[in-house]
Amino acid sequence: MSRPVRTRANLDEVGTTAVSEIDAACRIRPSVETVARLWDSHGWEACTERWSWLGRWAIERMAADGRRVLRARAGEVPVRNARRKTTVAQEEVIVATAMREGVHRAAMRHGLRSTTVYRLLRERGVTEMPTLSAEERQRQRIDSMAKARAAKVAA
Repeated sequence: MSRPVRTRANLDEVGTTAVSEIDAACRIRPSVETVARLWDSHGWEACTERWSWLGRWAIERMAADGRRVLRARAGEVPVRNARRKTTVAQEEVIVATAMREGVHRAAMRHGLRSTTVYRLLRERGVTEMPTLSAEERQRQRIDSMAKARAAKVAA
């Protein structure tokens, strides 16, 4: 009689070692929208029970982000508060600049911190943050070096 073949442990998408395929399939990191829906319908206890390998604070943050994404997809205007120093029109220009040139260049151009630009993007339901391609970064670097050389010659 031959010995049964022992299956090897897999590395699942969460980054922990699972002992079986079932375990690996169960420990998939949920989407933020899924967490928000479950939190709002059944409470935080249901979320921590369902995704027990994630901490409560991680789940809480995912639920908050999920609510923001769901509101943006529904077409709701982001909630404004007293600390905001920008108007809705300015924020739309900042978001358009970030989508075109990247977050950090948009922040520098408008005199903001990059975290503010990231927040504006999240409020509008953007989950994949915009980045420049390697070719575009190289072109912008060459342009800025040419401007610096021209300024040095002019001085």
